[in-house]
Amino acid sequence: MRCRWTVPVVLSLVVSAVLPAASALAQPEFEPIENRDYAIDLYQGSVLGSIRIVGMGGAAVAMAEGSSGLLANPAAPAIRPATSKGNWDWDWHIDWLNPALGSDFDNNGVKAEESLDLLSVVTFGVVLRYKQWALGGNVNRIERTIEVEDNIDLNPEFIVGRVGLAREFNDVTAGLAVRTGGLRLDRITKFGGGVETAFTLFEITGSAIEAGAVWHPGDRDVRVGAVMSFPVTSSDEVTGDRCDPLDCEGYILPGEIVLPWRLAAGIAWRLADTRWNRRIDARWRDERYVVLTTDVVIDGPVDNGHGIEAFFDKQLQRSGRDPSVSIRTGIEFEWKPGLLRVRGGSYWEPSRFDGVSGRLHVTAGMDLRIWSFCFWRERYRVRFSITADIADKYGNTGLSLGLWN
Repeated sequence: MRCRWTVPVVLSLVVSAVLPAASALAQPEFEPIENRDYAIDLYQGSVLGSIRIVGMGGAAVAMAEGSSGLLANPAAPAIRPATSKGNWDWDWHIDWLNPALGSDFDNNGVKAEESLDLLSVVTFGVVLRYKQWALGGNVNRIERTIEVEDNIDLNPEFIVGRVGLAREFNDVTAGLAVRTGGLRLDRITKFGGGVETAFTLFEITGSAIEAGAVWHPGDRDVRVGAVMSFPVTSSDEVTGDRCDPLDCEGYILPGEIVLPWRLAAGIAWRLADTRWNRRIDARWRDERYVVLTTDVVIDGPVDNGHGIEAFFDKQLQRSGRDPSVSIRTGIEFEWKPGLLRVRGGSYWEPSRFDGVSGRLHVTAGMDLRIWSFCFWRERYRVRFSITADIADKYGNTGLSLGLWN
């Protein structure tokens, strides 16, 4: 049958909410920064990734597939959907998250009081597959604007990127990726009338290796995954933009910035009419199914690590003294085969700060097929997705476009 272009489904979605403005921290008195003998701990406790990962409570190590799955497991690019045929295949995603709906983004135990003007997360990625091999990359970008004075903002930008190569070996798929973490902090001065100037306090990047694998035994309904991420530390000495690191616009810059090591393991089970780990001779696997998945994630400590929120107030709040353990669970259900999927989950966010307890998150999300098109004589479906993540003093919502698999 000849493949023809179809008329896209016209959607009208209205999402509204009345929420209090999020805010920057009004810090209590911590130890003041007096020298550069400290590190910034870039640990991120809340789940910030693709819409599917967030909606399933961050439990994605065992069920990771495609470009969005690379956020959870370097093996994901080479794990093809059951309906993938031919030597070549590809995948992509673009997700936007808005985790600025609470008053304690980092769970450091200090309620916000001043204005947090902006907090947004964008993640995007692409994967190319050839036979058993796959090459993929993605970027997770977090940007904030924090008002520290009436006419002065701090603009931290945190980026984690991955470029990975993966291969399928019968019942096991393995992958290696280079994980790069970067932090840039700008000071923005506003003069009125829309005029402003930006001054970079510091900018630093570093890279490390990440390895992962998924066991997916043929003709079975179970998958098991594991990931090991080595710590990312600053590759060069932290420096400022035309300023003295010991007095950079009143800030004493950190001696090091660290993204801690991570160990993660997960298991997933799928119930449907067809076996999960089996090739399907169809373009799509349109059937009702349920997937249950659970992960255990351990993030390492950071020597002399401190939180970035207190740094904004030129103070030190100890962070990452001990390893952090997070339990994550999720469920996904294809309610209307080929049209609608719903998901939910929960996870424990441990605190990295002394004297602060962790918090429980509840998540939810859905995928809706909105369009189909032809490319290289193959038909593809496009999905629109939404997600939400709620916890004590924390709220996150998100939107996504990508391929329906």
